Amino acid sequence: MKKLIRIIKENKIFEPFLFLINSILLITDRLAKVGSRKIVNNTLLIVRVDKLGDYVMFRNFIYDLKNNNNYKNYKFTLIGNVAIKNFVLSFDNLLFDNFIWIDIYKFTSNLVYRFKIARKIYLSGFEVTICPTYSRVLVLDDFIANVADSNVRICQESNLNNQKNWERKWGDKYYTKIYDVSNKIIFEYLRNQYFINLLINNTEHKTELKLTSTENTLLKIPTNFLVFVPGAGDNYRQWSPQNFSLLAKNITNNLDVEIWLLGAPNEKKIGDEICKFAQNDLIKNQIGILNFKDLVYVIQHSKMIISNETATVHIGAALDKPVFCISNGNHFGRWTEYPDELNKNITYVYPPQIKERLNEKNALATEYLLKSELDINTITVEEVSKNVLTILGNE
Repeated sequence: MKKLIRIIKENKIFEPFLFLINSILLITDRLAKVGSRKIVNNTLLIVRVDKLGDYVMFRNFIYDLKNNNNYKNYKFTLIGNVAIKNFVLSFDNLLFDNFIWIDIYKFTSNLVYRFKIARKIYLSGFEVTICPTYSRVLVLDDFIANVADSNVRICQESNLNNQKNWERKWGDKYYTKIYDVSNKIIFEYLRNQYFINLLINNTEHKTELKLTSTENTLLKIPTNFLVFVPGAGDNYRQWSPQNFSLLAKNITNNLDVEIWLLGAPNEKKIGDEICKFAQNDLIKNQIGILNFKDLVYVIQHSKMIISNETATVHIGAALDKPVFCISNGNHFGRWTEYPDELNKNITYVYPPQIKERLNEKNALATEYLLKSELDINTITVEEVSKNVLTILGNE
């Protein structure tokens, strides 16, 4: 489904078909808005239907909204991606008064399911809707704002990562206020900070990226261990299982540590491949086994996280853990690298085309802002091993 959607959106030949799909979904939403309803005063809807990494980079700012005089008496509802439900309920359950969870793929392909969710949103009568996502999706973020039909509907100006220009113009009309967070390259967390500061009318406010792990006495973990995260949302962002297995061998041959492999359930086969190649009892495949609460607990107590550029990098950063990120430069400047002002202990390694130009970060950010197709496997095991062992040896 994900690949099919991407093909339709990226090929101009399918634009009439894309317009037809969008129109059908909009008609469904309009049917869901039939009849009267009352706006409920002091109710606020936050639309955050993207992935875990996006939520981790935004969640701290919800406290700023709740503590602000404009919104401190409001009841907050999150409409969120069901894929991150466990994480949100584990760490932010008390932040919200209500939740509406959606399966984003079902929401865009099953009209009956969409109607039921849209009807619930409309009848809730939210006074304010805030859509903080920078890479908005017309049939998700914008159509949800439309169906909420709040008195106040706020967003920031969207880029074109997930929509065509004509879709952006279409979606923009559903908001009463669109904030320009500038077109210059801004790291995702800082962009969110800027947007929220505009909402709370305090442009100097600083919010720390942080996450507190809950202590878990049931899960047994080793005394000394590293975390490997070999998965990522797209194959081109994944360092190969063979590389991870060789890296694991090099590390366990030089240090007295175990290695825990973490990730989503659909990435378990990657862990199985790593274990098969490595043939090493010190490597434990925990991919798809841990819930989010346990996953964060494990990361908190590890010596280091070695990961592709995925949500775990940002969880590690929020926990103030050392993170070693293997990246092909995708979304350079937006998701990598962490700026110095955030004071996070993250080391990056890139393909040679980026590594040799790291003194040209503005140019790299422009070139690889939307996507990098550089081969992540041109990053050698020797380079990663040397860097990791140096870092761990200096602890």
